Amino acid sequence: MMKNITLAFAALLLTMSSHAAAETTRTIDTRNEHGGKTIEIVLNVNDETYKNGLAKFIIYYNDKDKRISSEVYYNDIYSKDKGIAKSVGYYDSDEREVKSETYYNDIYSKDNGIVKNILYYDSDGKEVKEETHYDHNYIEKKGITKQVVYYDGHGKKEKVEVHYPEKPVRKNGIEKQITYYDANGKRIKVERYFIEGYNREKDLAKAVTYLDSKGSILDLRLYNRKGQLIR
Repeated sequence: MMKNITLAFAALLLTMSSHAAAETTRTIDTRNEHGGKTIEIVLNVNDETYKNGLAKFIIYYNDKDKRISSEVYYNDIYSKDKGIAKSVGYYDSDEREVKSETYYNDIYSKDNGIVKNILYYDSDGKEVKEETHYDHNYIEKKGITKQVVYYDGHGKKEKVEVHYPEKPVRKNGIEKQITYYDANGKRIKVERYFIEGYNREKDLAKAVTYLDSKGSILDLRLYNRKGQLIR
């Protein structure tokens, strides 16, 4: 989604013509935190881009007049239909997108449990990491606050991090779990990280489970907070 929004944004800048009224584009900050200007573009309701769902852009530049980030706001119809309230893109020194954030509206979050999604890209524009942040209802129901998925250069899942909230942590001691996958998408290793003081006798910090191609356990290793193998 964010890649499409960024492309739409680029196309908008390239195709904006002189018919745009002066009040449509304005500078809202002459010197922002990056040392450059911040401009706002408000689309006319009759504009095709507005009809496609986009209502407003805010673009931040640095002191070299390079784009640092851009915010995309959607009109009410699109937001209600797609559940997206706002998207934010971040750029490197060559103005290539390196990170994009999608924020969902309250209705979507309530129905799907997601409040924010973050995508990270490499220098070739390929997705390398995705973070999904959940709302409080989902956290209470599923016991997960955030999930992070890492991808290789071919778009295949390499590992998945699951972060747990404080309350379930008090019950089972796990604050984070990382699952690793092979080239065929099968689990090969699972790491579980425990809160400090969960097992004071062994000072347990991490448990690592190794799996075969069928998912059966090959080995289980436990480590204390000094990184020493205790089992």
